Amino acid sequence: MSITNSIYLGRFNMKFNKIKIISMLLIGSSFLGLSTFASADDLKVSNDSKYDLSFSINNTCSKEFGVADNRSVKVISEANFNKACAYNSSSCEAKVYNAPSCMGKQVATVVFDTSYGVQGLYPIEITIKGNGFNLFFEGPWLVK
Repeated sequence: MSITNSIYLGRFNMKFNKIKIISMLLIGSSFLGLSTFASADDLKVSNDSKYDLSFSINNTCSKEFGVADNRSVKVISEANFNKACAYNSSSCEAKVYNAPSCMGKQVATVVFDTSYGVQGLYPIEITIKGNGFNLFFEGPWLVK
Protein backbone atom coordinates (compact mmCIF):
# COMPACT_ATOMS: atom_id res chain seq x y z
CA MET A 1 0.00 0.00 0.00
CA SER A 2 1.41 3.38 -0.96
CA ILE A 3 1.72 6.37 1.36
CA THR A 4 -0.95 8.22 -0.65
CA ASN A 5 -3.46 5.40 -0.18
CA SER A 6 -2.79 5.16 3.57
CA ILE A 7 -3.22 8.96 3.95
CA TYR A 8 -6.49 8.77 2.00
CA LEU A 9 -7.74 5.87 4.17
CA GLY A 10 -6.69 7.74 7.31
CA ARG A 11 -8.70 10.81 6.26
CA PHE A 12 -11.67 8.58 5.40
CA ASN A 13 -11.52 6.94 8.85
CA MET A 14 -11.29 10.35 10.56
CA LYS A 15 -14.35 11.60 8.64
CA PHE A 16 -16.22 8.38 9.41
CA ASN A 17 -15.35 8.69 13.12
CA LYS A 18 -16.55 12.31 13.16
CA ILE A 19 -19.84 11.25 11.57
CA LYS A 20 -20.22 8.47 14.17
CA ILE A 21 -19.54 10.89 17.04
CA ILE A 22 -21.98 13.50 15.71
CA SER A 23 -24.64 10.83 15.16
CA MET A 24 -24.21 9.49 18.70
CA LEU A 25 -24.45 13.02 20.14
CA LEU A 26 -27.67 13.70 18.22
CA ILE A 27 -29.23 10.39 19.26
CA GLY A 28 -28.16 10.87 22.88
CA SER A 29 -29.54 14.39 23.08
CA SER A 30 -32.86 13.26 21.60
CA PHE A 31 -33.15 10.57 24.32
CA LEU A 32 -32.36 13.20 26.92
CA GLY A 33 -35.16 15.34 25.54
CA LEU A 34 -37.58 12.43 25.75
CA SER A 35 -36.70 11.77 29.37
CA THR A 36 -37.57 15.33 30.37
CA PHE A 37 -41.07 14.98 28.91
CA ALA A 38 -43.38 14.80 31.92
CA SER A 39 -46.18 12.37 32.35
CA ALA A 40 -48.22 11.27 35.31
CA ASP A 41 -47.31 8.17 37.25
CA ASP A 42 -48.57 6.13 40.19
CA LEU A 43 -48.19 8.00 43.48
CA LYS A 44 -46.16 6.09 46.08
CA VAL A 45 -46.83 7.01 49.73
CA SER A 46 -44.41 5.68 52.34
CA ASN A 47 -45.88 6.02 55.84
CA ASP A 48 -43.26 5.43 58.53
CA SER A 49 -45.33 6.96 61.35
CA LYS A 50 -47.36 5.04 63.93
CA TYR A 51 -50.64 6.41 62.59
CA ASP A 52 -52.77 5.49 59.61
CA LEU A 53 -52.96 8.51 57.30
CA SER A 54 -55.95 9.67 55.25
CA PHE A 55 -56.25 12.42 52.65
CA SER A 56 -58.80 15.12 51.94
CA ILE A 57 -58.92 16.68 48.47
CA ASN A 58 -61.24 19.60 47.67
CA ASN A 59 -62.56 19.37 51.26
CA THR A 60 -63.75 15.80 50.67
CA CYS A 61 -62.15 12.75 52.23
CA SER A 62 -60.58 11.01 49.24
CA LYS A 63 -61.78 7.51 48.36
CA GLU A 64 -59.21 7.46 45.54
CA PHE A 65 -56.29 8.03 47.93
CA GLY A 66 -57.75 5.85 50.66
CA VAL A 67 -55.76 5.15 53.82
CA ALA A 68 -51.98 4.79 54.03
CA ASP A 69 -51.53 2.26 56.83
CA ASN A 70 -48.74 2.86 59.33
CA ARG A 71 -45.34 1.37 58.49
CA SER A 72 -46.37 0.58 54.92
CA VAL A 73 -46.17 1.84 51.37
CA LYS A 74 -49.40 2.65 49.57
CA VAL A 75 -49.51 2.92 45.78
CA ILE A 76 -52.22 5.18 44.39
CA SER A 77 -52.79 4.36 40.74
CA GLU A 78 -52.30 7.02 38.10
CA ALA A 79 -56.02 6.78 37.22
CA ASN A 80 -57.14 7.32 40.83
CA PHE A 81 -54.59 10.11 41.29
CA ASN A 82 -55.87 11.92 38.19
CA LYS A 83 -59.51 11.33 39.19
CA ALA A 84 -58.97 12.78 42.68
CA CYS A 85 -57.19 15.84 41.26
CA ALA A 86 -59.42 16.33 38.20
CA TYR A 87 -60.81 19.70 39.32
CA ASN A 88 -57.42 21.33 39.81
CA SER A 89 -54.79 19.21 38.08
CA SER A 90 -51.98 21.79 38.24
CA SER A 91 -52.43 22.66 41.93
CA CYS A 92 -54.19 19.76 43.64
CA GLU A 93 -54.14 20.28 47.41
CA ALA A 94 -54.33 17.25 49.71
CA LYS A 95 -54.76 17.68 53.46
CA VAL A 96 -53.26 14.80 55.42
CA TYR A 97 -54.89 13.49 58.62
CA ASN A 98 -53.51 11.14 61.28
CA ALA A 99 -56.55 8.83 61.31
CA PRO A 100 -58.70 6.98 58.75
CA SER A 101 -61.71 8.74 57.18
CA CYS A 102 -60.11 12.18 57.74
CA MET A 103 -61.35 12.04 61.34
CA GLY A 104 -58.03 12.78 63.03
CA LYS A 105 -55.93 15.89 63.29
CA GLN A 106 -54.51 17.51 60.15
CA VAL A 107 -50.75 16.91 60.15
CA ALA A 108 -49.70 18.21 56.71
CA THR A 109 -50.75 19.63 53.36
CA VAL A 110 -49.29 18.44 50.05
CA VAL A 111 -49.73 20.21 46.71
CA PHE A 112 -49.52 18.12 43.52
CA ASP A 113 -49.41 18.73 39.80
CA THR A 114 -50.78 15.66 38.02
CA SER A 115 -48.06 15.90 35.35
CA TYR A 116 -45.05 16.54 37.59
CA GLY A 117 -45.99 15.18 41.04
CA VAL A 118 -45.20 16.88 44.35
CA GLN A 119 -45.03 20.68 44.08
CA GLY A 120 -45.24 21.74 47.73
CA LEU A 121 -44.93 20.19 51.18
CA TYR A 122 -46.37 21.94 54.23
CA PRO A 123 -45.86 19.89 57.41
CA ILE A 124 -47.77 20.79 60.57
CA GLU A 125 -46.96 17.94 62.97
CA ILE A 126 -45.10 15.45 60.82
CA THR A 127 -41.84 15.16 58.92
CA ILE A 128 -42.56 14.86 55.22
CA LYS A 129 -40.35 14.59 52.15
CA GLY A 130 -41.28 14.17 48.55
CA ASN A 131 -40.20 14.43 44.95
CA GLY A 132 -41.89 13.51 41.73
CA PHE A 133 -44.54 10.91 42.54
CA ASN A 134 -43.03 9.80 45.86
CA LEU A 135 -44.10 10.91 49.36
CA PHE A 136 -42.34 9.95 52.59
CA PHE A 137 -44.01 10.50 55.96
CA GLU A 138 -41.95 10.17 59.14
CA GLY A 139 -43.56 11.60 62.23
CA PRO A 140 -42.04 13.00 65.31
CA TRP A 141 -43.67 9.74 66.46
CA LEU A 142 -41.56 7.16 64.63
CA VAL A 143 -42.35 3.54 65.42
CA LYS A 144 -39.47 1.87 67.22
